[in-house]
Amino acid sequence: MARRSKAAAAAAETPDTTVTPGEGATLQDAMEENIPTAQFAPEDAGTPGDANEGAEPQQRKFQDTLGQGHRIATGDGRWLRFSRSVRWQQGRIEFLPQKEGEDAKPKAEDGDTKWLREHGWQWRSSEKAWSKQLERNTEEDIYARGKSHTAAHAEFIELANRIRERNGLEPVLAMSNERTPF
Repeated sequence: MARRSKAAAAAAETPDTTVTPGEGATLQDAMEENIPTAQFAPEDAGTPGDANEGAEPQQRKFQDTLGQGHRIATGDGRWLRFSRSVRWQQGRIEFLPQKEGEDAKPKAEDGDTKWLREHGWQWRSSEKAWSKQLERNTEEDIYARGKSHTAAHAEFIELANRIRERNGLEPVLAMSNERTPF
């Protein structure tokens, strides 16, 4: 049986506190010692008695990684952006202004928000984006998350084309299932 470090023992005893492993410890060390990574604090996080005493300790904030973004101009001074939240495993649609200071919110009379709700998208005011949960992979369908991402992206393109059509623009091309030969 492997011996646990003092930091691992402290994490097991006090789950609501931040644990600082010994000098030179890394996040990988914390993971190997089964210290929950939310409790892992790098040594530069600040400790009592530091030269910066009284100042707030430095904290690593979790940044949501957005991947596989796609942006389409809607022709009315806005962009529509699709991205994937890696942290929450959600598809995200954002209405963005093309020029700073412009309002990018969709108008109720256009029916875009109603369309989004009908297709399972939810407004997240804290993120200022519409989001849709992606499915989890299962033993029966190991590609479920990828399929739901593709379906959410197709809905994004459908919404963009609705707006572009309303503004007199040609539709953007939908995704193709065929692979392009190189």
